Amino acid sequence: MTLNVDSLNEVARVFDTRSGASNRFSTPAAEQIHRTLLAGLASASDEVLVLVGAPGVGKTLQVQTLWDTLPPRWSRKARLSFTLMSRAEILHSVAHAFGMPKDEKRAPREWFVEQLRSWAKDDQGTLLLVDEAQGLPPDALRGLMALGQLKQGGLPLLRIVLMGQPALLDLLDAPELIIIPLSILSLPGFRPTETAAYIQDRLSRYAGPRLPPLSAAALSEIHARTQGRPGRINNLCVRLLHTAILHERLEPIGAASVVAEAEALAFHPQTELLAALIKPPAVPVLRQVVTPSLPDEAALAELLEGPASPRPTPRAAPRLLPIVMAAAVLLGVGLMAGSWLQSPGAAPLSRVASAAPLVQPTVATLAPAEVNRSPSNENPIKSEATTVAVQEPLRQVSEAPILIAPAAGTPALEHGTSEACKKLLVQVSLGEPLSEAQKQTLESACK
Repeated sequence: MTLNVDSLNEVARVFDTRSGASNRFSTPAAEQIHRTLLAGLASASDEVLVLVGAPGVGKTLQVQTLWDTLPPRWSRKARLSFTLMSRAEILHSVAHAFGMPKDEKRAPREWFVEQLRSWAKDDQGTLLLVDEAQGLPPDALRGLMALGQLKQGGLPLLRIVLMGQPALLDLLDAPELIIIPLSILSLPGFRPTETAAYIQDRLSRYAGPRLPPLSAAALSEIHARTQGRPGRINNLCVRLLHTAILHERLEPIGAASVVAEAEALAFHPQTELLAALIKPPAVPVLRQVVTPSLPDEAALAELLEGPASPRPTPRAAPRLLPIVMAAAVLLGVGLMAGSWLQSPGAAPLSRVASAAPLVQPTVATLAPAEVNRSPSNENPIKSEATTVAVQEPLRQVSEAPILIAPAAGTPALEHGTSEACKKLLVQVSLGEPLSEAQKQTLESACK
């Protein structure tokens, strides 16, 4: 057996569609997308053009065709293919792609924006194509999208075309990018008739020795196994024909051979349900989102790039109502208790001391504190009282003295004695037990 290397290389050549527009197979959907991209770039809109499609469906060739057929106005253009970089690295790569000198002292973004303004004055269109954009980190994507929103004289300084797999749409749905106007196009795979026509078109470019033909069943199985994606069709056909050349077979290639080679490549057929769900749309435009741009670049930079320093999270205002209500309740109870004890028909103090507390404070934490600060040396009384522990701004409310006015007709007491009586009455109103000395003080001095 003689190894026909020329035939192998020629088969690989005709199924290599990476050479651009001259090697492009046109379909109605591809033509519509091409016209839509050109129309979008020709408009004065600042929308970002987005082209999505499954792996191997032909996105790169579609954008390469756009690149090769751009009008002369687009003299400034660059293409970014490697996107797994940080925001700073992406901006640095873009600036260098547009000619930033290596010894430039300014930041890449500053240099690039100045160049964009200069080119716009000369009516030079500037275009950035980003391939495999689904690999962009969110921060890097925001940086690129912000560049696409810069304007001068109402016209965008930079037009951006993003292309990638459907995961790119998830990145573009981020809340911080909702202000960016998008025109999203979906590139479908070939239909069955288009798959057969595409293979025949490739084989018509073949200039080597005779090749075995592909049967109708083989063409149908190729479409089922590749879902009409040109990249997969190329791989499967090259493998089929290389196998036939190596085994010197000239009989027609059947569906069984396609199944064997497709399984080796892990190209599995679609089920009827899945095929119906992902049937290529008649119109490849998924949606157009047109939203007004921000009024100025500063607001856009703050939204997309973040403020210079993080904004503090606003603190909730202190809840004063529960504290004020508790203080009012205690004050009212104290006044009622004072009036009741000073009245002629008051109950014996022994009953008051042992009675259950009138109010159980439940709003604030209670902490013991010494409250007797009487200047008089007569009858020094120390007792444990409860004070409401609150935050510093509320200390004036929580530590306000509770005053108990004597009942009408009650003779005024001396200052030291009256202060002691007030404190004892507060202690009684809170339901705290009294010592024997305190009981005697109440009975003798607080009549």
